[in-house]
Amino acid sequence: MEKKTVAELVNELNEVTAQRDAAFAACRSIRFATENAVRHGGDYSLNDLLAADKLARDAMAPRMTPEFIDRAARAILKKHRERTAAGKRGRKGGAL
Repeated sequence: MEKKTVAELVNELNEVTAQRDAAFAACRSIRFATENAVRHGGDYSLNDLLAADKLARDAMAPRMTPEFIDRAARAILKKHRERTAAGKRGRKGGAL
């Protein structure tokens, strides 16, 4: 097992703390966007959503490797294809 100096451990702790704080800021921003949408009849503000998205991306930056992004994109594409296929079957008058 690799030994680390106190300074290295402190640096790691500070990075984790900063990432946690960024994640909390993203969560607060998402809650703010949702509360505003409820207040304004269900319409989301693009600026609120973009701010929340940026905060979330910043919080997840260390995990956002190309492999992670690829895996997430494949999962989203699979769900989209399933919904699209189900929607096409439904339009022809057949049972889902």
